[in-house]
Amino acid sequence: MGKTSLAWLVAAALGRKHAWVACGELGRAADVHGARSGPPGRIVGELRRVGARNPVFLLDDIDHLDEAGDVAAALREALAPRPGAAFRDHYVDLDLDLSEALFVATANRLGPVPAVLRDDMTVVEVPGYTEAEKHAVATGHLLPLQLAQHGLTADQVRVSEEGVDALVRGYTREAGVWGLANVLGRVCARVVRRRAEGDDAAVEVTPQALAGMLGAPEPPEAKLAGRTGRPGVAVGLCRSAAGGDVLVVEASRMPGSGGLALTGRLGEAMQESARVALSWLRAHAERYGIDPGFPRDTDVHLHLSGEVSKEGASAGVTMAAALVSACTGRPLHAGLAMTGEITLSGDVLPVGSIRDKVLAAHRCGLTRVLLPERNRQDVDEKLGADLPHTLEVHYVATMDGLLDLALPSVPCRTRSPCRGGSRTPRR
Repeated sequence: MGKTSLAWLVAAALGRKHAWVACGELGRAADVHGARSGPPGRIVGELRRVGARNPVFLLDDIDHLDEAGDVAAALREALAPRPGAAFRDHYVDLDLDLSEALFVATANRLGPVPAVLRDDMTVVEVPGYTEAEKHAVATGHLLPLQLAQHGLTADQVRVSEEGVDALVRGYTREAGVWGLANVLGRVCARVVRRRAEGDDAAVEVTPQALAGMLGAPEPPEAKLAGRTGRPGVAVGLCRSAAGGDVLVVEASRMPGSGGLALTGRLGEAMQESARVALSWLRAHAERYGIDPGFPRDTDVHLHLSGEVSKEGASAGVTMAAALVSACTGRPLHAGLAMTGEITLSGDVLPVGSIRDKVLAAHRCGLTRVLLPERNRQDVDEKLGADLPHTLEVHYVATMDGLLDLALPSVPCRTRSPCRGGSRTPRR
């Protein structure tokens, strides 16, 4: 997402030198404070390297610190020293005044950042790029940089507008542009090899040429191919270390004694959401044509796909929709994703990172998204005109309204009509 580049730009704007420490390399407090028998800590080591006591100090990947250890506590003494106190490196054995240094930390996820450090931080979120922004970054910055690094000129490699679009849509599905830079580098490397073999002709990079260089592109819907369209399967939206991502929730019921099994490396907040979703369904089962006594002789299993741990609370409505689909035997609409948190009364609560989640749905080829009504302003402010025209956004306030859109063949069996659903006008 360019977080490191942003830190270096801050240093350039302030006219300061920049220091850098990879937090993943800090395994013990001595790496911060130093040891009396040596070597000095990384803080002092970087100050000595740059030759200044007021640099912009980048703490890269601070979410990789071990919260259970004492590294975070040692690092806090450097970042937020007590009034009148100074940072002491045990090797140098002198008090150091770090008040003039500006510390900038980067993280892909805020949750793993140790609480002892997070409380003193000012958090600035860097949102994901839209396709138009990726196109502008590729043509204006990444392509000239890769050409220069490979000893090529713009006359030797010409990338068409359609070629850039193909790179963005077919070969890189990410919130940032790191993968896009790597793919452009692979293209330039192929051209260099071709010229080294004696072919000096200029190369026009088109979608057809990319297929010959990099192989056939992966279609947007490949990530979800064969996994949806069945009862008990719902597609959710979540925030990962690489930005927004889609999350497949599978629900299954089987003979048992009312137990709930949860798999997929769910965090504590996600497990609570699953229990709330099941309790809501048990209380409102008859409304959707489900036997109210089903939990007594049935075990329920919820599985969330993916190898990374699922933290936070944003998949409550997705799990509830998957449960309703499994119990009614009717699949959810194809091309549909949703996000939001659920309460015991069936209200849909707002969630964060809406921009990244909506863009993730678009990257995966989905056509409709269900969002909490209270996130409408977030979409207007953070996406606005950048909202993909192929994506239809609906806003819901209750589970009744959500299921009315996701499962129209399962109407609410109440005297009053389902409430809580609204949609944006078609573009």
